[in-house]
Amino acid sequence: MALILALETSGNDFSVALIKDENILAFESFNGDRRQEQMLMPAVEKLLIHCGIQPSDLDAIAAGSGPGSYTGLRIGMAFASGFSFAKNIPLIPVGTLENIAFQLFENCTQASKSLVAIEARKEEFYLAAWYRNFETVLLEPACHRFQDIPGLLQGFPSGQTVACNTGSELISKHLPEGTKVEFADAKADARCVALLASHKWKKGGIATFQPNEPDYLKPVYISVKK
Repeated sequence: MALILALETSGNDFSVALIKDENILAFESFNGDRRQEQMLMPAVEKLLIHCGIQPSDLDAIAAGSGPGSYTGLRIGMAFASGFSFAKNIPLIPVGTLENIAFQLFENCTQASKSLVAIEARKEEFYLAAWYRNFETVLLEPACHRFQDIPGLLQGFPSGQTVACNTGSELISKHLPEGTKVEFADAKADARCVALLASHKWKKGGIATFQPNEPDYLKPVYISVKK
């Protein structure tokens, strides 16, 4: 049974979790605060102390890998990479779109597929789709121009129930006729990072290296205020 520390820092909120096998031992979320650089380490220390866990007890660390906030992802991935290197344990990256898809399947029990869309600015969307078992990817996570999305969804299997996040309302209307759509609100959190990381651990889908960069899925635009 793997003991995994999980982090999710891709948005304004951030969260931490601890999982043993598939049992969540602890989870804490910090809402609406961008000060991950100040709060992340104390939050992790508090979580481990609360559960009576030493850092040396951990089998792996998992981190939300993006897309999302440039600063938040850098902080989370840098912390996870340093922790992984220092403790000589694997780092398991978990994508933001995969995280949200997992929650959609939890909330929409009749759906056989999920479609996740997040606005990426500049008339672009991050888009991905999976079958429920996550064994088959319908659409690999990527950033697409809005005008290209109807063509992407033309080959989507019809006549089935698809779970969509509320951010995909502009996208889901392009699904084939006869597709039933169920909407649910979801945002990435460390609980789902932990559960997905545990699943990847069991299947051997773990990273034994530290990713140098988060998965931004598009070039990073940095504007300088004059």
